[in-house]
Amino acid sequence: MSAKPHVLRSALVTAAIAVTVAACGSSASSSSAPTSSASYNRGQYAVAITQCAIDRGLIPTKDYAADAAAHHWLVNGHIVDNSSFAQWWNANTGVITISGKTLSAWQTQAYSQQHVPEQICGSTAMPTPVAS
Repeated sequence: MSAKPHVLRSALVTAAIAVTVAACGSSASSSSAPTSSASYNRGQYAVAITQCAIDRGLIPTKDYAADAAAHHWLVNGHIVDNSSFAQWWNANTGVITISGKTLSAWQTQAYSQQHVPEQICGSTAMPTPVAS
């Protein structure tokens, strides 16, 4: 029996969140999350939004491939939330737009609503945060 795409996507997002939680020092996560135990910080949304956008082809490969390969923040198609990803994010957050909004605007919206934007991630929901 083969795995269904939505199950694989959920597992991948869960793994990305786990890596994000482990790398709390990333500059992409400059703000702390609200006090709710089910909250995500801005850095986790940076990773999730970028991962969804790459997966769905919303960010052109030319805008990330060379940097990701040179600095090892995208491994086998999955973002590794490290200082190199944070540097890429900080350099591109106000430059790359999806549906008329910058990555920064999408991150702010996701953080304020505590939900990934459907325009970028479809109906995929963020998984329950990994306890730190």
